[in-house]
Amino acid sequence: MIGKILSFPFILVGKVLGLIFGSLRFVFVFILGIIRFLISHVAGTIMGAIIGFFLGRKHVGVKVSSKKKS
Repeated sequence: MIGKILSFPFILVGKVLGLIFGSLRFVFVFILGIIRFLISHVAGTIMGAIIGFFLGRKHVGVKVSSKKKS
């Protein structure tokens, strides 16, 4: 009983630190995922343009909007 009472602050501090570092890790992984996603799309666009140039085809980008201009 006394061991549980004495170890409670250490357990509490460990859980709080785990929560803080887990949250920081989540944010870090999320930001790196976004950066990796953007870099892969830019690299894919550049490689598609180069390959299209060598194959004699026009490189077509992604349409942002399908609305017709009036």
